[in-house]
Amino acid sequence: ELARIVAGEARVAAFEDRFAAEAAAPGPGTLVLVTHGRDAPGDGGGATWIRATAEPGDAGKLQTADGVWWRLEAPDPSPEIFGARFDGATDDTAALNAWAGYLRATGRAGRLPHGTAYCSGTLYFGGVTIRGAGGPSNALAFTSRSVIRSDGNPMVTMARFPGDAQAFFLTHWEDFTLLGAGGTVAPVELWDRASFPFQIGLWLGRGHEAMETVAGGEAPSSGGAGNLTIRRVNVDSCSG
Repeated sequence: ELARIVAGEARVAAFEDRFAAEAAAPGPGTLVLVTHGRDAPGDGGGATWIRATAEPGDAGKLQTADGVWWRLEAPDPSPEIFGARFDGATDDTAALNAWAGYLRATGRAGRLPHGTAYCSGTLYFGGVTIRGAGGPSNALAFTSRSVIRSDGNPMVTMARFPGDAQAFFLTHWEDFTLLGAGGTVAPVELWDRASFPFQIGLWLGRGHEAMETVAGGEAPSSGGAGNLTIRRVNVDSCSG
């Protein structure tokens, strides 16, 4: 192993953050990259990356300067790996949705960190297993918990992407809180109302577009109930 290190062919190469790894060109003997953070060491976005033979088909990937692709290896991946800050101010919507997409693609359970994320848009958490650090029941206990402050409408949906019919199975959420951020929210269509006037916390169940009221009753163009489990999830400061 010492000979490999001297020759610049260490099997494991460590970097301060993701960007330092992307700027590097590890030798052909390097099989594993370790990043100690995403934007800076210790920011929660550190990860292990395994050399891949081709570009991975999900968001859990990294490419070094020599053109080699590396795939994420994490037993309980955190959204911080995908750029979420959980500082209560940065918009983490895109990072959290990329994280959820990775969880769907790999079938892994994800872990929300301690802290508060701000989201301006909807989170598409259908078909994933997510565990937080605890969902408090009142505003006095928000410290050291997994909290998502949201101006999205709905805040979190069982759909996988915009326009999805929600007829999707194996969705499990535990131990986090959704908190209305107090900003302006876009209206949503619900049943036969063109502009439902409230912010929706959780958007659940079968395809809501199938529930439009028409002459003579509903027109069930799509549907199907998803297998959904929710434990210790708190929704606060929204309506609907």
